[in-house]
Amino acid sequence: EFVGYGFIDNESQQVSHFLSQASHLTTLNLSGNNFTSESLPHIFQAINDPPGLTELDVSSNSLNDEGGKRLLEFIKYKPDIKILKY
Repeated sequence: EFVGYGFIDNESQQVSHFLSQASHLTTLNLSGNNFTSESLPHIFQAINDPPGLTELDVSSNSLNDEGGKRLLEFIKYKPDIKILKY
């Protein structure tokens, strides 16, 4: 979990690097940070491969309508995600 650390967009690449090494993830909670829609491509790239990811929480970030659109596109290709908190 990366809850409430106050991460911002320019830190999303470092977070993504860590996530790409965690292939065993089933739940990922990134709530309470300052990520915007600009962070999402980095994060999505990092979590695209783990097949077991079933829950993603990106609530309480600075995501706008564009972020919502990016989330919808991502989960369209990740049918394993059953719970999405936005």
